[in-house]
Amino acid sequence: MNNQNEKNSGSARSAAGLKIVVSLLALCLMGGLMIFAVSRAVENASMAEISYENDNGGTLYEPDLSVSAEIPITDSLTDPDTSDAKQEEEGNSQDSSAGLMPVQGEIVKSYSGDSLLYSETLDQYVCHKAIDIQAPAGSPVCTAGSGTVTETGVDDRYGSYVLISHGSGLESRYCCLADIRVSEGDVLKKGDTVGTVGEDALFEKAEGPHLHFEVIKNGALTNPDITAG
Repeated sequence: MNNQNEKNSGSARSAAGLKIVVSLLALCLMGGLMIFAVSRAVENASMAEISYENDNGGTLYEPDLSVSAEIPITDSLTDPDTSDAKQEEEGNSQDSSAGLMPVQGEIVKSYSGDSLLYSETLDQYVCHKAIDIQAPAGSPVCTAGSGTVTETGVDDRYGSYVLISHGSGLESRYCCLADIRVSEGDVLKKGDTVGTVGEDALFEKAEGPHLHFEVIKNGALTNPDITAG
């Protein structure tokens, strides 16, 4: 009987010892997982400081993640000129490009932006990103502001045209001209004559003699009413 009790007691002690060993192993496993997680976090943080190879290869440099440096914004591909004289010149150019209708007449078709207007010539609804000013054929067409003639030619849709740059990303285009009286590179003052009103715009034949007048700001057509008004 005593032997049986001793065996039972020994079995109980063995089971308790096994439980302790299992518990210790579990604790070690959890500790190992925590250490692994911490090391991975440290490794990921270190990746942010990795060096990058420059465009020429070879030399390595640390990435500059600061946002304190000012980024220059310019309308041209050349180095920006921030001198007082340059800023004054551009300011005068902007002032001189506004406030003058290029031809005396009635606006018969307004700027529609992305909205559709009915075209009698095409017999369909189209966007009209310009204003059409009706005037007698041969009426003088004047530049709305001082600037430089950058292009002249004939457009398949809107006939003979003159394109003028006023600086600071602002341009104006005069289409449906009977004749052109300027050349590329000419420097003009506000009110100088660039040509005369015609009626050879293929897309606007039904309107008769008129000026198709566009204004471009930073490469995008904008509302000429704002400039010409």
